Amino acid sequence: MNRNRNQQQTEVIRGICNIINQANTLKEVLTVKNISLPGGYAETVAKNIKDINPSQLRKFFDTAKIAQQRKSFESSCNTLFTLVPQMAYSVGRELCDPNLFELIKSCIKPEKIKSFDDIDAFVNLFEYILAYSKLDEALRKRR
Repeated sequence: MNRNRNQQQTEVIRGICNIINQANTLKEVLTVKNISLPGGYAETVAKNIKDINPSQLRKFFDTAKIAQQRKSFESSCNTLFTLVPQMAYSVGRELCDPNLFELIKSCIKPEKIKSFDDIDAFVNLFEYILAYSKLDEALRKRR
């Protein structure tokens, strides 16, 4: 049963990764409507990642926000690109869901991030994943 659930979670995240991979840029696919509303990408990801250390998730989000606030596009990208090895390390330490890492790898690529708008789209996705994860955590505690 647990294995089937893990496989289903992986397939759901993989589907979102495929949509991102087919897009020319992040802003094209990570629109506010697609990521923010219930049933959108952010909520779907939040519901399909295994328990992740909330501190780790917040740390990654903080790095994304720093990237967003940089003055030069190159500096923003360089900061954002550091998320990939940070998450790889966390996956290796079993602090981060490998599915979330796959999603991040799909998003953080030079060919997907061509403008500040793409960075903003990624940061919004990450912020909304964080929000829906917090909601999911609170709902699980009430059960």
